[in-house]
Amino acid sequence: MSSRKKILVFIDWYLPGFKAGGPIRSVAAMIKLLGRDYDFSVVTSDRDFGSDAPHEKITCDNWTTAPDGTRIFYATHPDANVLSRLISEEKPDVIYLNSFFSFPFSILPLRLARHLVPGPRIVLAPRGMLGAGALKIKRFKKRAFIAGAKLTGLYRQVTWHASSEQEADEIRKVFGRKTDVHVAMNLSLPGLNGYTPRSKKKGELNLFFLSRISRKKNLLGAIRMLGKIPPGNKIRFTIIGPAEDEGYRQECLFAAKNLPPEISVVWAGAVDHTQLAGKLEDEHILFLPTQHENFGHVILESWAASCPVIISDQTPWHNLEAGQTGWDIALGNEDAFVAAIVKAVGMEESEYRVWSEKSFRFAEAYTGDEAVITANRSLFR
Repeated sequence: MSSRKKILVFIDWYLPGFKAGGPIRSVAAMIKLLGRDYDFSVVTSDRDFGSDAPHEKITCDNWTTAPDGTRIFYATHPDANVLSRLISEEKPDVIYLNSFFSFPFSILPLRLARHLVPGPRIVLAPRGMLGAGALKIKRFKKRAFIAGAKLTGLYRQVTWHASSEQEADEIRKVFGRKTDVHVAMNLSLPGLNGYTPRSKKKGELNLFFLSRISRKKNLLGAIRMLGKIPPGNKIRFTIIGPAEDEGYRQECLFAAKNLPPEISVVWAGAVDHTQLAGKLEDEHILFLPTQHENFGHVILESWAASCPVIISDQTPWHNLEAGQTGWDIALGNEDAFVAAIVKAVGMEESEYRVWSEKSFRFAEAYTGDEAVITANRSLFR
């Protein structure tokens, strides 16, 4: 019998799904990098984010082993009976929750685990859901839930996994200064296929958006800022990602139709993580003026693809211009976003390649950072 601690992971969507983005990448990287230290099992839904149909070629409602060796339970109906049975049978040392507001994969398992004596340790990664930008969306419903959770002590004795000091501050702002918060930047395994110089013409730029199409990711704001680019700047703007909010996507479509002719828009849809590197081969710079990211896997994946970034200041990644890996700009400063884009358009190929290679080297260094791995390892000790 293994002497490793048993970690039971609950997550709304998991591999082979990819449309939910960052949390899937974080958990997959954690299991791969810490699999020798801990015995991970995953409980998740039977379908991808936004999908009405289950994954093809998976076994549902029974434990199955994924191609990478991970034990996964794909639940068709993750109700109290199913989850209670799984927790009781698995007898985990730690339950690792990867959402704050998900009822079936966070709130319900947390409640059920309270009935076990001795109960497993609970580690909860809110995945950016307690950030100010995230809490503004459906704010009354979220505030009511948080107030009720405080009143009932739902999160008493929970260890919180914050991916940055910024997220740790967000958690403590909601639950108090004495809250048990462990800071460990998310693990990530972006495809590092080596730095390959790419061509770029001065006066032209291949800009791309890479994320779910939702208000939090601020695609509409990105399109409106592109509308302020002065004449003489030729831009192709490729939008990569699934639509989370169809009404919001329609707003973005309408706004994109009103952009000047020098700015062309390509709607690429969702792209599987395994195909992303190939999709980005002809792109130059990520444009993501997000309202909030607790980590931002798409940012790291863009760097891994040798693409600098133009992002808001609502992420853990700062002082980018000094390192020539991009720009992090105050969310309300649209003029600064426009100026950064214009500067990028005006780059000669030689200058762009300097920024491109530094972006790749930064991703390469982060991926191999033993301190990040150690911080994650200590989460479950």
